[in-house]
Amino acid sequence: RLFYISVAYVWPFFVFPLWKALIWSFVPNAIFSMCFMLNSQINHMVGPCIDASSKNFYKHQIVTAQNFGNDSRLCYYFSGGLNYQIEHHLFPTINHCHLPALAPGVKRICQ
Repeated sequence: RLFYISVAYVWPFFVFPLWKALIWSFVPNAIFSMCFMLNSQINHMVGPCIDASSKNFYKHQIVTAQNFGNDSRLCYYFSGGLNYQIEHHLFPTINHCHLPALAPGVKRICQ
């Protein structure tokens, strides 16, 4: 974290003019934030998920999220694996690279 903070927020102000340092520091974070927001909105703010709920924790995780683009490598890489949102909510501590392998089992259990 210290390295990231140093490179993103401290170093630019020592090597660039102020206007370039501000761009270096804030534009990448703004782009990342927009991409993250887009991905989270695709997963959660759609018709069936908005008003869904369940008292059962696991069912609630399933009905309030949706997967998208599971057959697309572009969606997988762009979202950092969060296009497997249901699996991510059920198993939040599992690395995203394992979520595609979990998806068929979760789908079978849900059916």
